[in-house]
Amino acid sequence: MAKSANGEVIKKYPIGGKTYIQKKLVLGQVRQLIEHLDGISFPADLNFDFTGLIAVLGDKLPIALAICLTEEGKSPRDKVIAAAAEELDFSIDTETTITAVKDFFFLNPISSILKAVISITAEIQKQTSGLETGSKK
Repeated sequence: MAKSANGEVIKKYPIGGKTYIQKKLVLGQVRQLIEHLDGISFPADLNFDFTGLIAVLGDKLPIALAICLTEEGKSPRDKVIAAAAEELDFSIDTETTITAVKDFFFLNPISSILKAVISITAEIQKQTSGLETGSKK
């Protein structure tokens, strides 16, 4: 496990003669995932392991990988997602795919994201109820 100069965890993968990296998602990558994976529904009882994720993502897995993995030395914003997905589809092996998926959940803990969303929602509700209470006076 490598770390950047600012202490950020970076995972590296040798794929097709190149080195790809994965870090915590940035906002643009979250937007890309939402855009490209639109329409996929995750069953409430889904066990988030590799086979469960493969079953749900199906042929969109290479797109998800292309969004999350970036060729070393390049910026996530400079990727052409469709071209990157096609390249990964025919160069990433199963073991590296499994590792990258596991690393995704390590780098982007779903529970932390959900806690943050719940906290933000609660704060907005408090502010909104304060506005409503203030407007009735």
